Parts: sequence; C-alpha cells; structure tokens
Amino acid sequence: MKKALILSVLAAVIFSAAGAGAANMEFSLGEWVQKPSGSIAYYGDQLDMRSELKYGSTANLVARVRLWLPNPFPKVYLMATPLEYDETGITSRPFTFAGLPFAANVPFRSKTYLKQYDLGFFYSLPYLKKATLDRFNLDLGINARIINARVDMRQDSAAQSKNTTYVVPMALVAAQFTPVKRVSIEAEARAMPYGQEHFYDFLGRVKFRFLNYAFLSGGYRYEDLKIDHNGVRAKIRTAGPFAEAGVEF
Repeated sequence: MKKALILSVLAAVIFSAAGAGAANMEFSLGEWVQKPSGSIAYYGDQLDMRSELKYGSTANLVARVRLWLPNPFPKVYLMATPLEYDETGITSRPFTFAGLPFAANVPFRSKTYLKQYDLGFFYSLPYLKKATLDRFNLDLGINARIINARVDMRQDSAAQSKNTTYVVPMALVAAQFTPVKRVSIEAEARAMPYGQEHFYDFLGRVKFRFLNYAFLSGGYRYEDLKIDHNGVRAKIRTAGPFAEAGVEF
C-alpha cells in the first residue's frame, strides 16, 4: 500500500507538470554499485554491516525524472533509489535484535531493505546561465526524502523484523557546467543535519549527449545517514560508482 501511494503521488506530480506545460524533461535509468559500511541496531546491540552482517558491494537500479516547468512554477526532481542486502552473517558474541536473543558463532540470515524516494522542487539562480553563455547553472531548492526501511533477522527458529518509514526534509543544491555543447559536468547535494541525526547525499556525474535527445552518464555517489529514533540506531555509509542512460527533450 505504501509503495502504491508513493508511486501514485509521483505519477500525479508528473501528469500535473505535463499539464502545466513542461519546458523540457529528463528521464534516466541506471545502476549504482553500492558498497555499504557502518552499523545497525533495533532495540538491541549494534551489528557491523561488513564484519558481522557480511554485506558487500551490490548493484541496484536508480531511476530519475527532472521537469523544467515554465516560470513561475518550480522545477521538479523525482528519484527512486533502492538499497537491498541479503547475506548470511555470524558474530563472535551473542546479540539481541528487537528484544530477541541470537547466539554467538551460529550463522544467521539478515535482509536489509532501504528504499528511498526523493521529491524535490528547485529554482535556478536567475541570470547566471545567461551571464555565463549557457555554460554554468546553479539550482537551489528543497527535497523530501521518503525512506522505507526494513530489517529481517533469522537464526534457526528465531526470527524478528522491523519495518519503518521516515519522511526527511532536505536542502537541495545542484550545479551544471557545460564546457562544450555535448558534454556537461554535474554535481548534486542533498543534506539534513538534525540534532544527533543526519542525512547526506552527494553525487557527481559526467554526461555525454548524442543523437540529439539521448545521453550516457557516469559518476560517483556517496550517502551518509545516522538515525536514532524509536529504537532504531543506524550509521550507514554507502558509496560507489554509477552509470545511466537516458533521454532529455
């Protein structure tokens, strides 16, 4: 139900934007090779993602849509980023998860799902693009990140799971530099420090355009989040290269 609601909201935004007369649009699909590190806990002990949960690099799909609307409407940025890890781990110490005890030196199965949906609204800095002869542009805005997280733990007959959803407001800053017509260098930052928690997402990409509407791009993305809320304690850093293919018109 949650996924259907999120997808319905995103679809409504796209169709509303199209009805308002979108100046142009960008759509891309790609893969992000994600290498996680850090730790997670839920009403229990911290578990290291690399040494105890045995999570390694994995590639997951990333989808993006950007809509440039005519003034005075803000531009719209939609992005879906799933992270999924499923491994058999082992610890040299007993631990608890959601109040359930797990034994030391006995393999256990863990699955971690971290589905992220971004909805951003932004404006370009006035006159900057024109002043730089269409070579440089800077976007400033706000971003709502919907995070659906689930962790499942199983060891022999013992099993426990935790599912939670967050909505995180973030600042959004994006820059594009176009040294030549068919090549651009882009950077994006989404950030929200809040007390003892924080959410940071940084990426850089190089985009090559061809066939008028198509492009290929590649780059590097880094995420850092710290959560301490309702029994969930997590420090997760995810980084790695990505590649995309898309169209813009």
